[in-house]
Amino acid sequence: MFHRFLLLLFFLTALSAAPNKSYSKLKIDITRGNTENISIGIVPFHFTTNLENEIGQNIIKVIKNNLVNTGIFDVVTQYVNDLNINSEALPTSSLWKILKKDILITGSVKEDKQNKIEVKFRIWDIALSKELSGQSLTFIITNWRRAAHAVSDNIYHRLTGEDGYFNTKIVYIAETLSPRTRKIAIMDQDGENNIYLTSGYNFLSTPRFSPSGTDIVYMTYVKNKGKIIIKNLNTGSSTILGSFNGISSSPRFSPDGKSVLLSESIYGQTNIYSITVKDRKVSKLTDNKFINTSASYSPDKKFIVFNSDRNGSQQLYIMNADGKNQHRISFGKGRYATPVWSPRGDWIAFTKILSGNFYIGVIKPDGTSERLLAEGYIVEGPTWSPNGRIILFTQQDHPSAKSYLQSRLMSIDLTGINKKVINTPTNASSAHWSN
Repeated sequence: MFHRFLLLLFFLTALSAAPNKSYSKLKIDITRGNTENISIGIVPFHFTTNLENEIGQNIIKVIKNNLVNTGIFDVVTQYVNDLNINSEALPTSSLWKILKKDILITGSVKEDKQNKIEVKFRIWDIALSKELSGQSLTFIITNWRRAAHAVSDNIYHRLTGEDGYFNTKIVYIAETLSPRTRKIAIMDQDGENNIYLTSGYNFLSTPRFSPSGTDIVYMTYVKNKGKIIIKNLNTGSSTILGSFNGISSSPRFSPDGKSVLLSESIYGQTNIYSITVKDRKVSKLTDNKFINTSASYSPDKKFIVFNSDRNGSQQLYIMNADGKNQHRISFGKGRYATPVWSPRGDWIAFTKILSGNFYIGVIKPDGTSERLLAEGYIVEGPTWSPNGRIILFTQQDHPSAKSYLQSRLMSIDLTGINKKVINTPTNASSAHWSN
């Protein structure tokens, strides 16, 4: 049974400090569940030219989409427009009270002579008529979406206390069935700006970002030989990290980007290795006749979580970074696979298979507090948002389902309530989120 846990707790408090420092501290706890979302109104950004007006409208659309997709904000723009509130108006304006919103966003867009735009915005607490935050950003005009994501990050951080994740990328496997191709693709976290990085003629698997976001590592087969490739996203150049006689899988960078974890299957055994990026030094971390795979470092690089069938079924294990002190942490029913450590270090996400059903779940590193967040015909391959609060995963529909895509990317938050589809132009799987 798929359990839904905890309704998100929303609270609004006003704090009084020293004279002239009274402010409203309006914040939502995104880890617990909400009975009432924060309501936000966005005023049309001030402009003086048609181009500024167009860019301002586009930025507001992206901000609204970002915030609504979190599941914790209600955002209204239409009847805010009807009230014709000037973006430079003082917070004491009586029109603001008509909105009956918690938060109001005002701003402006200004074009300069160097093909750049300046975006200014302010976040207001309507109840207390106080400014909570504000910022000025300058971008090349063609990068207006980055400006919108940056504003979204600021709003999200101010109202939740958590870092935003909107100005990030997702890399994934894009697959078409006719003709049969598998390409590595990269896109913005909201599914926009989709770009293909490979041709699609070779088998590809598990693309993963480096911590800096400038490289990806992935596995490919050329002439039936497995190769681990590192591709630089700035130059487009590719280098072979390792070439193995067995079947290589599950490459993943360390948190400092200096090494890569991977698994190699040969003669019926699958073991985990670490390879340094600079000098290609190989260290064998597991050494047994079982299947050990899907290794992921803890954020401090002191530990590694992985799955192994050494006790008869796939379970989750943790070991020191040097391979010592290997111990099991999962003891529930079913099989566990594809573990990945949260960037915050507080949770490990995993795929669970129980009685023919698939689940996405989380568990504490000490093996406690296991809970399931999503279920489906096949759901697998979790990856974390950089703030450790959202999980992205692959969902496959049943073959009998009459859907345009058989495999798609989904996101869900830690409450298990806010589940969203990430739109892609083709079947999508094996995603990874940039920092």
